[in-house]
Amino acid sequence: MRTELAEALRRGPYQVNCLIGGFEHKTGEAKLYWMDYFGTLQQVTKGAHGYAGYFVNSVLDNEFQKDMTL
Repeated sequence: MRTELAEALRRGPYQVNCLIGGFEHKTGEAKLYWMDYFGTLQQVTKGAHGYAGYFVNSVLDNEFQKDMTL
């Protein structure tokens, strides 16, 4: 996906930000990654984007704890 975004960026105006989540069976951990429109990928603990992203990220910054339950 990083390659596709990097190539699309060079072809024309194309902008996509992605939150990618998954589950690793070997360790039993959920993982969340943020990929910006340049194709830069990094692991994050929380994330939101779009119109509500500013509000949701401010709530998550104040209330998120690493060992929260559902």
